Amino acid sequence: EVLASFSATLSATRDCAEYTFDFGQPNWMPPFSMILLVGIINEFRLKRPTATYIAINHRKHSYAAHFGFFQAMGLDFGNLPGQATGSSTYVPITKIDVPEIRSQAVNEFLAVGDVIDNKASELTGVLTSQTTGALRDTLKYSIREIIRNSVEHSTSNNVLFCAQFWPSIGEAEVAILDTGIGINGGLQNNPKFLGLSDRQALSHALMPGVSGNPHA
Repeated sequence: EVLASFSATLSATRDCAEYTFDFGQPNWMPPFSMILLVGIINEFRLKRPTATYIAINHRKHSYAAHFGFFQAMGLDFGNLPGQATGSSTYVPITKIDVPEIRSQAVNEFLAVGDVIDNKASELTGVLTSQTTGALRDTLKYSIREIIRNSVEHSTSNNVLFCAQFWPSIGEAEVAILDTGIGINGGLQNNPKFLGLSDRQALSHALMPGVSGNPHA
């Protein structure tokens, strides 16, 4: 709710020559919130490429800096995405370079899904704390397909992901972000789905056999 309100505020902000982002007092953010905020701010900056951006109070947020949060949004502070080594309970914000993935798949005669299999395995290990089993296999397949869909259909040049597991409460969270054309944009390649609203496109995409491929 807070991020939705912040996103709406940014969308309504008029064009200016300079913007200041005040990150306020230290406040822990889970992976999904961090990566979503990265996407919101990067989209705002992309639409205003000539503006100057200033950050204040960001140096107080050591956890987010370690996770790669600030570097992921273009601020030169903290670890780069993927720079932190991670652990058995978390994967820091990590970037997949889509052109590199596609090139590797071609050069090694592999499917894109096979190339990103290691990334999916890493995330699954954090989420389940298991090395084998049906749960791990199911989650690994699901995460691999989400990342593969971003690589193959989003038109985004990179995909960000992160994850964290909290053993004390038995909960885990994974976040995967691309800033491509979106589900509706992908379905527009198929004449059967022209003119849908974003909500309608999402509903259709959840149905089995639905594809942006006009021959599907």
